[in-house]
Amino acid sequence: MPPIKSGQDKQLAQSLPTGSSATSIFSPTVLDLSGPEQDRGTSPREIIITHAICCNVSGAKAEYSMYFDDDGTTYGDSTAILKDVDIKKGESHFIEMRLIMNQDAGNLAAFSRPNASVNFTITGELKA
Repeated sequence: MPPIKSGQDKQLAQSLPTGSSATSIFSPTVLDLSGPEQDRGTSPREIIITHAICCNVSGAKAEYSMYFDDDGTTYGDSTAILKDVDIKKGESHFIEMRLIMNQDAGNLAAFSRPNASVNFTITGELKA
């Protein structure tokens, strides 16, 4: 697995989605942006999602899908960025991407089959 660039990327989310359909695993509204440079509750102008680490935590082969909707919650073929990807038992996939999210209503969603078999870790950059 290649290293994540230090000093730029931050972990934005980590989730083991459950359920029979895609679930949001990251949205700008979940960020706590308190600190001297930004007011609490104010999203950065731009979030760049740079990596996803998908880890099969089940005891069997699984598959996963990911969806990116910059301004809503549509999770289907029109927003799919990875669809029905096979992942072996105990395997991790390191995926490089460059998804720009600049609206509070945006969502990155995921789904795995069997249910709760793939853990997703999302990293990226916050641009003020």
